[in-house]
Amino acid sequence: MTVANPAMTSTEPAAPTLTRRASLSFVNSLFTQVAAVATMFIVTPIIIRNLGLTLYGAWLMIQQTIGYLSIGDLRPMSTLKFSIAVRQHVEDPAEKRRLLGAALRLWAYTFPVLLLIGAVLVWQVPSFIHVSPAAITAVRVAMTVAVVNLAIDRVLAVPSNVLVGMNIEYRAMGVNAASSILSGVLTVIALRLGYGLPGLALATITGPFLFSVVQFFIARRAVHWFGYERPAPGEMKEFTILSGWISLAAIASGLVTGMDIFLLGVLLGPAVAAVYATTGAAYRVLQNPLGEILGSGSAGISALCGQQDWPRVRRLRTEMHTVSIALMSVAGFVITIVNRDFIRIWMKREIYAGTAVTVLLAGLGLVTLLYRADRIIAASMMEFRAQTVAMTLSGSITLVCGAISAKFIGPAAIVFWLIVSHIVIIIYIGNLIAKRTGSSLALHAMSLARPLMTAVALFTVAAIAEPYVHVSGWLQLIGVSAVLSVAALLVTAFVGLDASMRAMLASRIGHALAAVGVRRRRQEGNL
Repeated sequence: MTVANPAMTSTEPAAPTLTRRASLSFVNSLFTQVAAVATMFIVTPIIIRNLGLTLYGAWLMIQQTIGYLSIGDLRPMSTLKFSIAVRQHVEDPAEKRRLLGAALRLWAYTFPVLLLIGAVLVWQVPSFIHVSPAAITAVRVAMTVAVVNLAIDRVLAVPSNVLVGMNIEYRAMGVNAASSILSGVLTVIALRLGYGLPGLALATITGPFLFSVVQFFIARRAVHWFGYERPAPGEMKEFTILSGWISLAAIASGLVTGMDIFLLGVLLGPAVAAVYATTGAAYRVLQNPLGEILGSGSAGISALCGQQDWPRVRRLRTEMHTVSIALMSVAGFVITIVNRDFIRIWMKREIYAGTAVTVLLAGLGLVTLLYRADRIIAASMMEFRAQTVAMTLSGSITLVCGAISAKFIGPAAIVFWLIVSHIVIIIYIGNLIAKRTGSSLALHAMSLARPLMTAVALFTVAAIAEPYVHVSGWLQLIGVSAVLSVAALLVTAFVGLDASMRAMLASRIGHALAAVGVRRRRQEGNL
């Protein structure tokens, strides 16, 4: 059976280059992340005031639990995205429709399993989310809503993953941003009306659900082959095996990156997890958007890997790492100094885990971005098996050491072991990438030594200066942060980066700014 769009006409304008597409995807990611950050900034204090620290911590634990459960369906839509991305240069619409058909069939097979595991989690909620007996029902309802949404969201995510895989996610410019804003508005309404944690869970999923429908129609118009065909048995087997490795890689990655809040909640209680999460909120505000922005070029990198253009892959890896270090150097310096006062002004109460945790989170933010960049490249190379084994071993050791030491030291111990784990994985995946691209791991590390040393120096100065800097209101906070940002930016640019890297950054920023007007130029036939 075949379901597809009519073929596109020959008058279709030429597609943008990889650089243009990456710039457009960057702008789209920027819009999305600005909307998500603004929404989180406004809504989080409202959630804490209405639910309290314990239920807010419970909500964070529910979100991380759902993140782990999401791996249980073998991630067919992620496999679809990667498989399409490496075949962008292959003109075989039928093959791509069979890939989509394989993804839908695998989703149908795993859908009942996902619901079954979700039901067990709902039943066992009191064993790992410790709240008062009066709040158990609310937590169970919220978990149920999250599980059902996850199961349905997989099929709703097909259009989005096709757009990403084809490197034209920018065609849905602003859709995800609008989704975040709508979810935030509905969250505030639900809490104001007294619907509590269940209302929060329903409000959070409504925006993405509605805008998935919008993305479906965008994909129908933008992708001429969009549709499905029945895959051959051999294709289905190959797709399932690849999905299995991607799923295992996601599980292993979860051990490395996503256990901190959940582990603290289980060991020390949801309230401690909430304090830790609030202390790290400023880093997540920046780290998640920066990670998404790095990911905006993933489809282009996949295309380069599919064509085995290793020199460009090596150059992009160096650029991604350099940009990551530079951005987190500035962010870590500023946040370390003002974080305590920022949280006090934002939350109107003292919810702070300490300067040591803040400094360690700065280091974790830096190595996490390096790790994300390397995982994007390794995934584009379809290298899932080797990195899965390494991440599983490293993550398991981190989990055990972090859990044991957190009982005695607190949140700082978990952050320390997460940093160690990330460094081990970066070295391993970096060696894997070096072998495939014909580069040298040692030379790459030497090229990053200068910006890394600058970052460490900035973090050290910030930790020393933190007790002496105090702000008492939003205007002071903004002013002091601006001055500190400019100072850190100048140090990073002229001490941490050489002239060639400064030129590269200026070029990338120029491409991103130029991308804003790319649609008009496409209509004029200038691309």
